[in-house]
Amino acid sequence: MESEILVQGFKSSLAMYGIKYHRLIGDGDSSVYSKIVEARPYVDTTVEKIECRNHLLRNYSTKLKDLTTNTKFSCKERKLLESRLLRLRSGVKGAIQHNKQVANSIKNLREDILNGGAHVFGCHSKCRE
Repeated sequence: MESEILVQGFKSSLAMYGIKYHRLIGDGDSSVYSKIVEARPYVDTTVEKIECRNHLLRNYSTKLKDLTTNTKFSCKERKLLESRLLRLRSGVKGAIQHNKQVANSIKNLREDILNGGAHVFGCHSKCRE
C-alpha cells in the first residue's frame, strides 16, 4: 500500500507541481525504491536512493538484537553479542562520521561496516591504518 502511494506521488509530481524528485531517502529494507525504479516515473531521470543514517543504524541494531534471541546460536555466543551491541553500533556511527569527510567513500564505508564485527571481536587483519 505504502509503495503504491509513493509511486503515484512520483508519477504525478511533474504534472501537479512541475517538479521531479531525483532522490528518495529510505531504509535498507524498503521495497518502495524498487517499485519506483520499476515504474520509471520520469523518462529521462532515474531516482537515486539515499540511505538515511537513522534507518541504517536502526536496521543494523534490530538485526543484531534479533540474533541475540536466535536459539541457533549458543547461549554463550548470544550473551557475548549482546554485551557488544553498543560497541558495534558505535563502530557504525564512527565509520559513517569518518567516511563523511572523505570523497568517494561509499566503498570504504561499506567495507568498514562489514568489518565492524571482526574489529569489535578482536580481529584487526582487515582494519585500515
